[in-house]
Amino acid sequence: MPRATGASARDWIARSFTHVEDVLYVALGVLLAAGAVVLLADATLTFVANLVAGSLPAETRMKSRREMSMCHAISGCPVSERQTQCR
Repeated sequence: MPRATGASARDWIARSFTHVEDVLYVALGVLLAAGAVVLLADATLTFVANLVAGSLPAETRMKSRREMSMCHAISGCPVSERQTQCR
């Protein structure tokens, strides 16, 4: 009979760990979804505010590495100032 008691205790512990694991995964999923919603809402509000203010750029294009290095070479700016001057 001690064998049956030990097996039922193991089953109870295993089920308890499974339930705790399920609760933690659901909580992490809710936190992840809430974070995504907050980021999406912030980006939307920022976009709408810039759209209403008329401060959206007419054209947006990322400079290539070659263009950035040419900008640095032409301007002759020191390394510490390159990030602010060459835009």
